[in-house]
Amino acid sequence: MTSVADTRLLLTLEFPPTQALGAKAEDFIEKEIAKQLRAPSIVFTEFIKYAGARIGEDAALTRIRLLKDKGLKILPLHEKMRRLQGGSSSQIEAPPLLKL
Repeated sequence: MTSVADTRLLLTLEFPPTQALGAKAEDFIEKEIAKQLRAPSIVFTEFIKYAGARIGEDAALTRIRLLKDKGLKILPLHEKMRRLQGGSSSQIEAPPLLKL
């Protein structure tokens, strides 16, 4: 079964409330990446928004790049999915890293 990461997981990985939880999050992410962990593009957009406010946008983009290099896959948010979510393509803009 493929796992899907959410914003909360990535934020917990970046800003763990305790060292023990940070270590568990890191282990979990690495195990799930080996099993084809995926994350919708909106998760990265939200991560950059929230983590970028604390550590800077460049640092947040670097963290995403590192996760991608480890094997985290990005699931694009398609137009049909955007409409189902109540948004339009003009309301959701991908971060610069995802505009490939």
